[in-house]
Amino acid sequence: MAYREKIPKKITPDRIKESLVHIGLESTLNFPVSVGYFHSVFLEAGYTHQADSGLKESNHIFQHYFFHENNAVSAMVTPQGVTFNCIGDYIGWSSYGTEIINLVN
Repeated sequence: MAYREKIPKKITPDRIKESLVHIGLESTLNFPVSVGYFHSVFLEAGYTHQADSGLKESNHIFQHYFFHENNAVSAMVTPQGVTFNCIGDYIGWSSYGTEIINLVN
């Protein structure tokens, strides 16, 4: 059985608010340059960038947040990778997975 076939078509309860998917990042570029690439890809896909307005603690300096209201997906980019999450209700793996794959590709 292929890996994709093992992914559930539905998760109970339907209203999952913590649907985290983390994709690790290993890059030869320094982080500000990498964020520039992510910024370009996310904005082109209809996401908005939200600057971190909180205190700049040492572990929060390199966090960048992107949101897509229509697709109900958010992403946080850090030097360790990109973490995706659904905003509000879980939108289903077929939509959520496709969104993630399109952004990563």
